[in-house]
Amino acid sequence: YSNEYEVTTLNISKLENTDLTIVPNPASRSIQIKGLSEGESYAISTAEGRMIAKGNYNGEILIDHLSSGLYLLTTGSATVRFQVR
Repeated sequence: YSNEYEVTTLNISKLENTDLTIVPNPASRSIQIKGLSEGESYAISTAEGRMIAKGNYNGEILIDHLSSGLYLLTTGSATVRFQVR
């Protein structure tokens, strides 16, 4: 009997030097990403690395459906942390 698992890792070094800024942070309803152009793709993951949302940026990302906690937003060039309260 065999179990197969797919493991995805997050490059934490990208968290340090980025031109992306999430406002407001912490947030409760929506976030905007300064430095990300409209139409660029993004993914939102839990702090544990489980992807929970993805899409193309349109100037605002609704987060009111997320539970309180720490999340990671990843684009093609960077990963930044944000908090939902």
